[in-house]
Amino acid sequence: MTTSVIIPLYNKANHICRAVKSVLGQTHADFELIVVDDGSTDGSGDRVREFVDRRIHLFRQTNAGASAARNRGVSEARGELVAFLDADDEWMPDFLETVMQLHSRFSQAKVCGTGYAMQDGLGRRTRVQPLKTGKACLINYWAAAAVTQPINASSMLIERHALQEIGGFRQTLVWLEDTEMLVRMALRYPIAYSPEVKAIYHMEADNRTYDYVYSGNVPFFEAAHSYLRECGNGVFLPKEVAYYLALMQTRAFLSNWIAGNRSAMREIIADCHGISGFRALCLWWWAASFVPHKLVLAGWRVRLFAGRCVGGQGILKPVRSIYRPTTCNLGGLCFAR
Repeated sequence: MTTSVIIPLYNKANHICRAVKSVLGQTHADFELIVVDDGSTDGSGDRVREFVDRRIHLFRQTNAGASAARNRGVSEARGELVAFLDADDEWMPDFLETVMQLHSRFSQAKVCGTGYAMQDGLGRRTRVQPLKTGKACLINYWAAAAVTQPINASSMLIERHALQEIGGFRQTLVWLEDTEMLVRMALRYPIAYSPEVKAIYHMEADNRTYDYVYSGNVPFFEAAHSYLRECGNGVFLPKEVAYYLALMQTRAFLSNWIAGNRSAMREIIADCHGISGFRALCLWWWAASFVPHKLVLAGWRVRLFAGRCVGGQGILKPVRSIYRPTTCNLGGLCFAR
């Protein structure tokens, strides 16, 4: 079965060749590789053109974000299965073979993923392992993800039609868009998982999302409520699902506090205060939201300076909204905000 591999590309000239080589070196060779150059200005697309392989297809578009690039790749895909790889990450040689075997073994699963490792600038790899199981299985996504994300954007295979049915990646988001998509998939379908590390997430790469402090409220509960409306009356979110969604949203309290985004903090409180285990936390942050922003920044700079004195970086990262500044219209979920 032909698989479509999709790489969203934006200003990753220093890393894209590594990603492409890791795809071309797969033991499962029946694939097409779709690279969507999302308006790169550093010649990233030209690096892709250096490869001579009939399986590679390069598309260029005006910059619209990683989600739009992934959705464009899905729309161009000929395979019924799509796998995603970020342009600065890489796969182990048998990644595709592993996820294809998962899909064959667990046919009811619409998402198949593997374990992954995070690599720092010194080449040290840390295995991400939220589950104790050593075998491939259908996982309780909510329990696993409450520990740490078992699957990321570079370690999953998805049935193309299922992804299109839920609307693809939400194009208004610039942060946690892959997690938000997985939430919508996990609400509807089983997820198969292999704990073997078959993908490498490079933390040392250029132009990463973690270079910013993000302001806003990721619409996890909006996605869940939309699912409930589809199901009709009498369907409720299981406690473990509500717990996970609240856990993810309340993690944004600190970044919104630093950014001075009180409205986002109060949206999170409205979503999460009624969920067991989060009432006291929401009350604390409700009180903290009244602290003047200048005082918050001053205190945070003191903390960063103290951290630098004991070996930390001591850098106040620039603030970036989790939402793109304008509403796009390129397919997939896209809402004005």
